[in-house]
Parts: sequence; C-alpha cells; structure tokens
Amino acid sequence: MLADVSNDSSSRLTPGQLSHERERATRWLEEHWPEPRVCVICLDNTWTVGSVVEAPLYRTDGLYPYVPVSCTKCANTLFFNAIQMGLFEGEEQLR
Repeated sequence: MLADVSNDSSSRLTPGQLSHERERATRWLEEHWPEPRVCVICLDNTWTVGSVVEAPLYRTDGLYPYVPVSCTKCANTLFFNAIQMGLFEGEEQLR
C-alpha cells in the first residue's frame, strides 16, 4: 500500500505542485514497483510517499531531486530519483 503525505511546508514548490508531484510519484511507483512491497527491515507493506527532497551533489553547488518513500511501521526510507521517474526534466523546474 502506498500513501500520500500532505504536510510539507519546507519546499520551494507550491502546495498544488507538491500534491501533483506526489500523485505522479505514486502512480510511477505503482507501475514500476511490483507487489508485494515488503520492507526489508520489518516486513510490513505499508509505505508513505513524501514530497520531493533535494540532495546536494558531492563537491558541487548542484542539487538532485529524490522522492522519499518510508515504511510507516519502522521508518525505513527509500529514495527514488525524481528525474528518472519523469517528475522533472531538469534542474530549472526545481528553482
């Protein structure tokens, strides 16, 4: 099960953009991540899809967007590349 998280106030995207990106991320995950989606830590299968986060690139000023997906039981978190998921075509859409 994949759920959406909607309480994020730290992003540069508007609330509408955040919701839209989470919906697109959830659809991508449902198409590309086969069931059962079992957590390797606790064996639960309930996940939360978060808002896009930006990770700094090592020794550069660049940022890379990721979609965090967290197990609701143990907080194990997976990070999916938002560009490879098709959520962004390039860095200019994040700024």
